[in-house]
Amino acid sequence: MDDKSLKKAKNHLPWIGARFKEVRTITFLDGRQQEVVVFSSKSRVAQTTADRIIIVNELVLQNENLKDYVMVHESVHLKQFGQWFGKSWLGPATAIGLAALSYAFTLSGVVAFFVLVLVLLAWSWFLEFDASYQALKTLDMQTVQEARADRRALFQPCIFWRIVDAALHPPMCLTILIFRTLNRRT
Repeated sequence: MDDKSLKKAKNHLPWIGARFKEVRTITFLDGRQQEVVVFSSKSRVAQTTADRIIIVNELVLQNENLKDYVMVHESVHLKQFGQWFGKSWLGPATAIGLAALSYAFTLSGVVAFFVLVLVLLAWSWFLEFDASYQALKTLDMQTVQEARADRRALFQPCIFWRIVDAALHPPMCLTILIFRTLNRRT
């Protein structure tokens, strides 16, 4: 990982309440290797940054089921077109909001802002659904459910991060329901 990418990743960590630990090479299930930034945090699991850098909690790497699930999930984000847009929804929303500041104080401006936020949240849900769905396709259902249980046991996010996660991620039970519906054996 070059110094510029590492600096960006390190600058991102305080925003999610995490501390930098190291850069480590991870081997994905498909045999591909990639450097990831390892951090410590009590509440955050992993993210793919807008610069396409995977940052992962050190606790994830100590748990095989959780590691497999998280690495498959985050590798899907690396492949997603427009991933930066969904993950960085606040940036575009703020930029558009500031550009239309004089318009924002009208009723139609407020409605337009809320529609923009809803579109960005829907885009984030789509990206997160796709990553979770692909993880379900790659791993077996038992591994995913064990990884979810391990995540609940290892990480206790504060109310702020629970709200953020709920806003940006569809419920996993919905993803599993859709997966089971689309993959029924007849």
